[in-house]
Amino acid sequence: MASVYVDNQSGSSNQATTLDGGSGAVVVQQGVKPAGAPAKVSATVPLVADAPKGSKPVATMADGKPLPAWLKFDAATGKLQGTPPADFKGEVKVQVKVPQADGTVKAVPVVFGAK
Repeated sequence: MASVYVDNQSGSSNQATTLDGGSGAVVVQQGVKPAGAPAKVSATVPLVADAPKGSKPVATMADGKPLPAWLKFDAATGKLQGTPPADFKGEVKVQVKVPQADGTVKAVPVVFGAK
């Protein structure tokens, strides 16, 4: 599982994950932010180029509920991004279901957290 912790100051992290039948990287970027600016988070889940026609990846909370309003998922690129509330503490556990070339679906867990 890729765990991404958001430092309220600055930092960046690269996380790797592996899917059956292939591998890719979950990349999280957070640059130095001006004082008082909200911390932005992003992660990119690897997509399969030859997924079955009409299928697309879907991101939900790990429990199947919708993502929080501040976190968006782009199914075309596999990118999760958003700006958590200033008072955010804890973790947001996301699951991205990625269709595979053989018709199966692989779940890629991503965790965003703030201390």
